[in-house]
Amino acid sequence: MGVPQSELTALAALIATAEDCLKIAQSTDRTAVTTAQCKAAFDALTEKMRFIKSHYFLKPPLKDEDFVLLELKPSDHTKTAVPIPVNQPGLEIIK
Repeated sequence: MGVPQSELTALAALIATAEDCLKIAQSTDRTAVTTAQCKAAFDALTEKMRFIKSHYFLKPPLKDEDFVLLELKPSDHTKTAVPIPVNQPGLEIIK
């Protein structure tokens, strides 16, 4: 389980862009354009983070080792036997 280096490089670039835009947006030279650019940079960063999460952490197949690495309980593949019903449940309507 791992994120490809190309995705990590793209994420690092988006983080750097968002940090630069935030510095400009927090300065006294802020304009509506810089605020919009900052919002667009953070939207792109959020989209990339969600993409990485959904494509590399939530998609199966995860092995038992991956669950342990993520500190999750491995899934139990043992099926529990369900007995065959002996009789049918009934319903009595009282008026």
